[in-house]
This record gives sequence, structure tokens and C-alpha cells, in this order.
Amino acid sequence: MAQWLPKSGYLVFNDIDEAEAGRIERKLLEAGPGSALYREHRREFAGTVLELTPHLREFKPLHLYTFLRTGENHPDGLLMCCSNMGLTLWIDGRMMLNYHGRELMIPVFLRTGGGATFGFPFEAERPYLVHIRLLFARRGTRLVLGAGETRGFYLDDYALEV
Repeated sequence: MAQWLPKSGYLVFNDIDEAEAGRIERKLLEAGPGSALYREHRREFAGTVLELTPHLREFKPLHLYTFLRTGENHPDGLLMCCSNMGLTLWIDGRMMLNYHGRELMIPVFLRTGGGATFGFPFEAERPYLVHIRLLFARRGTRLVLGAGETRGFYLDDYALEV
């Protein structure tokens, strides 16, 4: 069984509108992981549970970008994203989740609260751009993004990096 990631990397924006968020997403899709784009917005977190309070502008949308990559093929993979705020998630520019509740965040693949878990086939070493928008973020906002398998365990070969 995999442990939580020791660290995860994101680009964090708290001062952009939807049009700018789309432009950033398109540039990141072209550049791929490891580019020098938006270096001043890079943040590293200890693990996958992100405490976002230090990055907020109260009641403004918060946009996060990361590249998710697995070391092996996982045709029956699961992707889980949850927060204690409403969220929208895109993968490679395609909306995959639009959740507007404020439930307790339960980051478990088989019973996700405050978001959802859905099937997602991962190709080995392929970087997937994940863009997450948190609406009306406020003090205490947290987020979890995880890759798993059908028995409900975290994959031990995935990384979140920019």
C-alpha cells in the first residue's frame, strides 16, 4: 500500500480571472512540466493534503496547476479530488469535475466527501496537466488530489510536480 506523497508541487494563483486562467492552462499544456513558466507562483507542499490558507485572498477564486505522472500504466486508475470548498477540475484542458458543495472533506477513494473519485486510465510517464479552481476560498481551505487503484489504495508510483 502506498503512503502519502512526501511532497507535491503546484503553481498557485490567487489574483487571476477566468480568461487568464485559461491562457495559463494553454501555455502550460504547450510547455509541459519542468518549464520555467510562472516560477514565482511555484509552491511545494509537504504531502498531498494542501493547507491553502496562506495563499488565499478571501472569497476570491484560487487556481492551482500541477502535472500528475505515474511510473506505470494503470488502465483502471482512479483520480480523487476533494476540498472543503466548491471546486472545478480540468485534466489537459477538459473539465472532469464540477462540485459546488461544502461538505466535510473525506479523502478516501471508496467514499470521497467534498468532491469525487472517478475512473481515469493513466499512461506510464505521461504528464497530465491538472487545473483546479476553488471558488470562494476562505481561511481553513484544504485540498487533496490523489491517484489510486480499484481496491482503494493510493498508487505508489505517482507524482505531482510542476
